[in-house]
Amino acid sequence: MEARLPSLERIVEHLRRLVEVYAPTGEEERLHPVLREIAEELGADYVIDEVGNFFIVSGDGHPNIVLVSHLDTVPGELPVRVEGTTVWGRGAVDARAPLLAMVYAAALYKGPCTVWGGGVVAEEGDSRGAWHLVRKGVKPDYIIIGEPSGTTGVVIGYRGSAPSRVVCRGRGGHGASPWDADSALEKLIDYYVSLRNRSGRSFNEITAVATIIRAGDYPNKLPEEAVAHLDVRVPPGKSIEDVRAFLEEGLPRDCRVEVLGYTPGIRVRPNDPVPRALIRGLIREGAKPRILLKHGTSDMNILAQVARSIAAYGPGDSRLAHSTEERVDAKEVLLATRVLIHAIRELCETLRRRQTRHS
Repeated sequence: MEARLPSLERIVEHLRRLVEVYAPTGEEERLHPVLREIAEELGADYVIDEVGNFFIVSGDGHPNIVLVSHLDTVPGELPVRVEGTTVWGRGAVDARAPLLAMVYAAALYKGPCTVWGGGVVAEEGDSRGAWHLVRKGVKPDYIIIGEPSGTTGVVIGYRGSAPSRVVCRGRGGHGASPWDADSALEKLIDYYVSLRNRSGRSFNEITAVATIIRAGDYPNKLPEEAVAHLDVRVPPGKSIEDVRAFLEEGLPRDCRVEVLGYTPGIRVRPNDPVPRALIRGLIREGAKPRILLKHGTSDMNILAQVARSIAAYGPGDSRLAHSTEERVDAKEVLLATRVLIHAIRELCETLRRRQTRHS
């Protein structure tokens, strides 16, 4: 290791302090004071950009390697507690633990490459932090996305997302005689049952599920309008036209569907530079690496367009993310930090060899 790693006791303390800051999307600046204090304790330089992204900076000039997690969490504050070396609370898994490991790795790395390590805003929202890096022209050679991967998993793929809305209309009617009425809600229910029957269950299939349904304005009046918001996930290789065709199949006459946004899926090869470096880092630490494909979407889908190679990695069990059981063991943060530093060193050496060949 390039520098002395924090003790397990300090990692627990840093992680607890980060988790204690409730910072859902839009309130990420509340996390900045704690991150600044950790950076100063580590003797590291840092930057906070125009939208609130926070990065430890090691080296000068344009970044060669960027370790990027996120600062925000989903809404829903949870009690914070520490049991031994395990920290419980909102964001412990997604993504305070990956964020802390990346802050440590960037701060502790000492070498010829320029490394950034930290987090962006709004990953759980509109990803404006990641899009800001793209529009600002940040084009590192290598990016590691900080997301929970079980500490020994290397994520090489995420499905894309296409949030959508279905609106059905009807003339309504009296609840006492539904056979003479025209319920928008019943049309929506019939459509949704059909949609769920067609929805896939694997990484390579489109899936759609309703997350919000609104209908009706009076107890004995059948709804004239029913609206469902759909969480639609899209495998790599599927276009927005494929999504529209999937959603429009079986759509009733008085219903319409809108695709509100589209982020394509991403899948990289496990022998690309970044996944390979992470795999080798895990092996150096005596761990057995696992190659993972995630059903969700992350900023990897966006930032893949600006890097030569990319993958996702981090401590924490992703099955606990967004749940009331979020917790992570600080020992995982320690291992992940070591793995990240190994990966940085290998990627830097890969970059230097390529530059030597081209000089």
